[in-house]
Amino acid sequence: MKKVNWVILLLVLILLGGCGQANGLADKEKVQIKEQEVKTINIASKTVSVEGKEETLDFNWIEKAYEGYLADIPLAIGTEKEQVITQYGDPIEEGYYNGGQFLDYTHVTFFINPETNQTSAIAIPFEEHEKVVSDLYHALGTPDIVEYNEMEDFWSYEYHVGKHILLFETKEKEGTIHYAWIRLNFNEPIEDNV
Repeated sequence: MKKVNWVILLLVLILLGGCGQANGLADKEKVQIKEQEVKTINIASKTVSVEGKEETLDFNWIEKAYEGYLADIPLAIGTEKEQVITQYGDPIEEGYYNGGQFLDYTHVTFFINPETNQTSAIAIPFEEHEKVVSDLYHALGTPDIVEYNEMEDFWSYEYHVGKHILLFETKEKEGTIHYAWIRLNFNEPIEDNV
């Protein structure tokens, strides 16, 4: 009888030990699930552009603006109209705005100076990136000019970058950025604007 009690006791101890290991495995799985949730949250919090690239506001915007480029658009201010069409094809829409021609490709619009037949401004829609004015200040510093345009009913935040102006537009002061632009700085001497 004593031998049977020891065998039963041993079986009970083995079963209890196994239950503890099962609990340990369950805890490890919970930790892995929590780590996976955190990774998912981090991925979901990134702002991704239509083409799948992450679009951030950082000092690269200023560096590129010195050379006449806007964000990751491969053509700069001063590009010939024919080069724009070669690069992007026929525009989805074209017309005239403020005395110049525009070529709209949905994700980027080029403005062409009719006298030189070169780009004098480039604009991109920026609303889907969900950036606000405080993001500008954090990434690029204080703008050179902040002003409200009553005719167009928008706020503009300008950074003067050499012979170019990097400009961001919002519908509400301190609100979401709707458009980002680069254009020539017309206050610079004419011979430097090309």
